[in-house]
Amino acid sequence: MGYDPVHTDEVRRIIAEGGAAEGIAAEELAAALLKAPFRRQFNYRDDLVAQALADLCAHPAPARRRVRDALAGHFRTADADTEPGRHLLALVAVLDRDLSGEVLVAERQRQLDTVGVRWRTSYQAWERALVEGELAAGRPLAPAVVATLRRSHLSPYHCEGLDAVVPKLAGPVLNVGEAWADRALADGERWQPLLAHAMTATAVRPSARWERTARTLCDAIGAGPVREQVLGWLELVGTPRTVPLVEEGGYEPDANAMWDPHNATALRGLAWTLAVLPPHPDSVPALGRLAEAALCWLECHGALSPRVAGACITALARTDGEPALAELSRLAGRVTHKPTRKLLDAALESRTASRASAGSS
Repeated sequence: MGYDPVHTDEVRRIIAEGGAAEGIAAEELAAALLKAPFRRQFNYRDDLVAQALADLCAHPAPARRRVRDALAGHFRTADADTEPGRHLLALVAVLDRDLSGEVLVAERQRQLDTVGVRWRTSYQAWERALVEGELAAGRPLAPAVVATLRRSHLSPYHCEGLDAVVPKLAGPVLNVGEAWADRALADGERWQPLLAHAMTATAVRPSARWERTARTLCDAIGAGPVREQVLGWLELVGTPRTVPLVEEGGYEPDANAMWDPHNATALRGLAWTLAVLPPHPDSVPALGRLAEAALCWLECHGALSPRVAGACITALARTDGEPALAELSRLAGRVTHKPTRKLLDAALESRTASRASAGSS
């Protein structure tokens, strides 16, 4: 959608003629801003109206405050749950960013809550303005909103605006909404360093340094308690979401059946963590079950998380003892996902070669 040059020029004219702090016609400018069309990806910085807003933000605080208050007055009589209403709220947030940051806070957060019930967002103009406004005011975003922004950023087609905002998001270490992640977060600060380390499991396989850090963290708590805790979390993987998401429809996969890709990284790290612990009869079947669950097929998506399945195979391959070898063999008889099957075949070949070498020595 393009800009109506009449209203765009009107916005710029009123600001240019404002001059001194008390010179801007706040009500007139507010009315003109409401009439200026906008695009879905308009970020209030890169276009003609954005330039006008930048000029306005260069005016002294009293002028900006009067325009902000005029826009806030319009919002209180508008339908907040429409695109124009959200656009109006975003304009208030933009102008309030260097002022109090406290105008229409409840309304901002209520609109952001609508972001937290979606699998991902295209990070529209109003979302970006509200998110940046909250962060500038020092208010943390709701965990569900953080989860949506993180998932959106992990999409290969994400809006570039997410590149700047996602690194600024403070906790929680896991995304809320999945039963296992909610349980892990609720289990207390004691487990936060281990979960934070699990979130660094982004390589194809764990490095020696990664494993050393994992062992140090596990030693500080105790192998038994760590194993019990991790296995308890893994039992909840794949159970119904605790924060149901709005279905997008069309050719999109079922959002409530998907595995959160942010949390999937932690699952990979937890699988690797089980492998650095002393072998235990409960760990091996848990890794096998997680691998199979990760390969369940979802329409319009494919396997839920091949990377988690791969991490489980790697963990089993690094676990000493016959039970781990037997579990790899069992999975080899069931898994049809080709990349995972290649990992299984390689793991079995390596274990068989090691076994033969040990037998001949």
